Amino acid sequence: MEKLTNDLKALQGVGLFDAAEKINPENLALDAVRVNMSRRPFRDCAYGGTYDWSQSTANAILYLPVPPNTRGRSLSCKIARKTFTFGLKGEKAWIDGPTGGEVDSSLSTWTLENGLVEVTLTKKQHGEWEFPVKAE
Repeated sequence: MEKLTNDLKALQGVGLFDAAEKINPENLALDAVRVNMSRRPFRDCAYGGTYDWSQSTANAILYLPVPPNTRGRSLSCKIARKTFTFGLKGEKAWIDGPTGGEVDSSLSTWTLENGLVEVTLTKKQHGEWEFPVKAE
């Protein structure tokens, strides 16, 4: 905490903060992202493989590789309060199971870019999850 206080004082001295601002490091909410979480297998993925995930206290983020030339409209991604389902439309889901905690599905999102789907599961209760989706 002392180092953080000194760093903040140094930043105030270089004009990044108004001199009148009072910064109290005790009031800062630090939300570090944990990366390199354990790899999780695709249960029924047509081409095998694993996916990576990371988390902060507010979100769990899944990084799901998909076959080359996969388009977003060919994917099925269902984010519910306590479950997550992902795969190709019309096929058996690759991932289907309960999430590591309750999800705010209205704030959760997914995107596809360069063969990688990034799913952000927004946690209802901030904290750490043991797993993103439990394989059944």
